[in-house]
Amino acid sequence: MKKSLQIIIFLLIALDSLSQDISFSHINHSRLHLNPGFAGNPKVSDITLSHRNFSPAGFGNYLTYRAAFSRHFDWANGGIALEIMRDDQGQGAISRTYIGGMYSYRIQLRQNLTIRPGLEARYAFYSLNTKDLTLPGMFERSTWELTAPHEQISGKTDQYLEFNTGFVLNYRNEYLRTYRDWTLGVAVRHLNKPSSFLRSKQAIPRKLIVYFDMEIFLKYLETYRSSTVLIPTFSYAIQKNTDRFYYGAYLKYKSVRVGAFLRHDSGLHYLIPAFQIGAAFSEFNLDYSYDAGFLNYKRSPVFSGAHEVTLSINLSIKGRNRQ
Repeated sequence: MKKSLQIIIFLLIALDSLSQDISFSHINHSRLHLNPGFAGNPKVSDITLSHRNFSPAGFGNYLTYRAAFSRHFDWANGGIALEIMRDDQGQGAISRTYIGGMYSYRIQLRQNLTIRPGLEARYAFYSLNTKDLTLPGMFERSTWELTAPHEQISGKTDQYLEFNTGFVLNYRNEYLRTYRDWTLGVAVRHLNKPSSFLRSKQAIPRKLIVYFDMEIFLKYLETYRSSTVLIPTFSYAIQKNTDRFYYGAYLKYKSVRVGAFLRHDSGLHYLIPAFQIGAAFSEFNLDYSYDAGFLNYKRSPVFSGAHEVTLSINLSIKGRNRQ
């Protein structure tokens, strides 16, 4: 009975939060998910595969899968990207699937300064599956024995098309060795404010995302890969009455990268530390992170930690001089 009530509570929480976007700890590998202006780096074409396992205590798992491809095309003077995501909540009770196509146009403002405005069209498919849920009405109240299952909450599917836009401003410093470059991105998601799942009269509010990072050389050697680099990273997102800060830094030493980050809202209702470690090989990067769970100062913690693994395959740059 306790588990059944937990599932009911989970459904109420999940259905109320379906309009919220999926977030990833590996912000360095998920920038394309934040801003379509990141589509098509002129020096790197890659395929990124991510898996995130987030486990609310007693409510089943949140399992997220992501695959993305990004490449710059000279004939298009910009980048083209494709992103596919699948998000399963509560042992598959709620599933979300996203397919997005992106294009960014490269504009050279100065010798070392470029801006890339981008646009994304994204198709979303949602489903609510109740056939495997154990609900209180399935028990015989006199003996509390489980009787033949019967459906109490109707299954449902829904879909919509949305548009996201943004721009990325990038400065590259090829001469000074104190820092290499910095990147600033601003994006607006849910531009057309589509209707949210199960609430056809309530539109998904627009979401504003700001991103910034900088590469600071602590020890400059012959190649970028062999150098020691500190990469401070900051992201801020606001959507209607909620916001989220995510900031920290990566330390890259030769082929190894370690990072530490914090995620919280402006009211400090929660504080989530995240730790990441990764390695760069000749043709791919592999990263793992652990979110240490909610440290909640205003109510008891509900969620446990999250594991995330990302494989990034470099298609265009190989060897020891790889950027």
